[in-house]
Amino acid sequence: MKKKLILGLVVFLMASTLIYAQSNQSDVNSQGTMNAATVEQHGNTNMSDIDQLGWFNAAIVSQKGHLNDVIIDQIGEFNRAEATQEGNGNMARQKQRDVGNLAIIDQNGKENLAIQDQADSYYFWFFDVGSRAEIIQRGNGNEAYQVQRGNWNSAFAEQHGKENYVVQHQFGNGNSSSVDQRGTGHEAYEFQYGNKNTSTTSQKGGEGEEETEAHQSYVYQKGYGNTQVTDQKGNGNDAYTAQFGKDNSSTTNQVGHNVLSYTLQVGEGNEATTNQAGNGSFSTTAQFGDDNKSTTTQNSKANESYVLQIGDGNEQTTFQTGNSNESWTSQFGADNEAYTEQHGHDGWSGTLQFGNDNEARTEQRGHLNWSGTLQVGSYNNSFVNQHGSQNNSVVFQSGFGNYANVRQNGGGGNEGGNCGGGEH
Repeated sequence: MKKKLILGLVVFLMASTLIYAQSNQSDVNSQGTMNAATVEQHGNTNMSDIDQLGWFNAAIVSQKGHLNDVIIDQIGEFNRAEATQEGNGNMARQKQRDVGNLAIIDQNGKENLAIQDQADSYYFWFFDVGSRAEIIQRGNGNEAYQVQRGNWNSAFAEQHGKENYVVQHQFGNGNSSSVDQRGTGHEAYEFQYGNKNTSTTSQKGGEGEEETEAHQSYVYQKGYGNTQVTDQKGNGNDAYTAQFGKDNSSTTNQVGHNVLSYTLQVGEGNEATTNQAGNGSFSTTAQFGDDNKSTTTQNSKANESYVLQIGDGNEQTTFQTGNSNESWTSQFGADNEAYTEQHGHDGWSGTLQFGNDNEARTEQRGHLNWSGTLQVGSYNNSFVNQHGSQNNSVVFQSGFGNYANVRQNGGGGNEGGNCGGGEH
């Protein structure tokens, strides 16, 4: 009787183990020539579904943990899909069409979601050309979406922490997009249409800290040969970039907390650089035309810069250090140049130029200084230098070859004005 009881217990345990082992599900359907599929699952209630149609396609699945889910769908030739998930409740979807696509998903943690959709490559990943999408997520609750059409596309997204979100869409030839997010709750959106676009976004912010404010980055590029780089460190920074045309370049660097940047470029060969350090600063840059250049640097906190350039070959530089300074620069025409430098706090500068080859330079040091410059025509020059506090300056020049030089020193409400030309 004792032997029968032990034998019954052994049979029960073997049956339970078999049922447990069989709780994982795998479905492989390959049609065509020389397709390969490899599935390895550990844990329980994991599911994998592989469908392949064509020649020399390969699919690899490796799952550990519980309730992980992978679906791979490939039609074409020489496509390769990989998905490795550890933890619980992760979900991966890979869909590839045509020739030579490569998609890799590696998720570690739980409840991460990754979706990849690639088509129209007609090149080969093993020659390091063709569509390639790679998602690596660490932590919990991250989401990543990658969609690519065309040739030579490459998208890479790596997220650390939790509840980060990234979307990458690329259509055309030679696009490349890369996102690296660390911390909690960051969002990145990258949309590229056209040829040879490239975008790089890196967001960091107090990884592992519950009270960290998230960063946001939005990039939209349409055209040929545009490049964009965004790097954010700190908490709660936002950067928005849109470029239309050919060979435009935008770089945004943010260090600090709650800084905001907008960049819009339409045309060819425009260049915009925004550097923000400190807290609570705001910058907006819009350029329309060809070969315009804008550089904005903000240090300390609560500075504001507004830049608008319409035409060709215009150049502006804004440098702000101190607190609560405000600068406005607008240029219409060709080959105009504006330079604004603000030190201290609560300064205000406005520069407006219409025409060609005008130059305006404004330098403020101290507090509560105010300067306004308006030039209409060609080859006009204005130089304003304010030191001290509560200085006011107004320059208006119209015509050809006018010159104004305003120097204010000391404090206590110095005022200067110029109309036409001359020196003060």
